[in-house]
Amino acid sequence: MKARLSGYPLDKLPDVESAQAYARQKLLERQTQEKGAQEAAGGRQADEGQKDTAAEKRKAALQERQAARRSDLDQQRANLFARQFAARGALREMHAAEISDVAAARLENQPKGLAAFLHRITGIGSLVAWAQTKRDQKRDATHKHQVDALQRRHDSELKELDRH
Repeated sequence: MKARLSGYPLDKLPDVESAQAYARQKLLERQTQEKGAQEAAGGRQADEGQKDTAAEKRKAALQERQAARRSDLDQQRANLFARQFAARGALREMHAAEISDVAAARLENQPKGLAAFLHRITGIGSLVAWAQTKRDQKRDATHKHQVDALQRRHDSELKELDRH
């Protein structure tokens, strides 16, 4: 012990009672500081608990708003799909009606009797058939163009909805 304390002069070292009193005082100060730190930590935990509760409330409110918006968008999407399906069906029906009208008109205008015989013999019938085929091809191209335009419009509507 003397070797360890050799750097300290003996006349300046405190006596036993004053050293013990000093040690008790330091211990009490440390305990007081630890208590204060624990109380502050407890207060912070209470504050953090309140902050967590407030954050949870904000999070729940945000989730409710998002669910409502998502529900609205899902409803809009369902309405869009139904409207597009109806539009495509109407276009198909219009094309089918046009084709059946053309076929009915051709059947009605088909020559009978001697005129039919002359149509076949002179080759006029093949010329008329060729012209009808060309008109059919042109009508089919027009129908395809209409279907493609409708599909492009539907795709752009769907992309716009997806953007929202």
